[in-house]
Amino acid sequence: MSLRDEIRELCLAHDKLMAEQASEPIKRPPVSESDTDAGLVFKTVEDAMVPSAEPEPMPADSEPYPSFTDLRAGIAKFVVTWTADKLAERDRRIERLEGKLDATLQLLGARTGDVPKSGEIVELPKFLRRTTNAA
Repeated sequence: MSLRDEIRELCLAHDKLMAEQASEPIKRPPVSESDTDAGLVFKTVEDAMVPSAEPEPMPADSEPYPSFTDLRAGIAKFVVTWTADKLAERDRRIERLEGKLDATLQLLGARTGDVPKSGEIVELPKFLRRTTNAA
């Protein structure tokens, strides 16, 4: 006996048990794989959706959407506001980092206004220097 036959027998037994419990006879045998059109009803998404109320019609004197000019102005205002917020956030971070850098330079002994120019040799404080033991 194949697995398919065993499944078919189990399905028949299940259908029979369900019919006995519901006290109504089995109307037809279970659908087999070879039986393609066994009274199945195929539904589409449109069939399954609950019909909704019709939308109220727009007044004749108004447009269904804002005009292109209004949309463009709104998008431009959003972009300008968003960009300004991001730049302000960036500027706050830069100011905070500049403050930390000034404090670090003061701890290292350099004055805030006395930042070395590019190419100048700067000597590290004694506590940061590496000592080499030349033997």
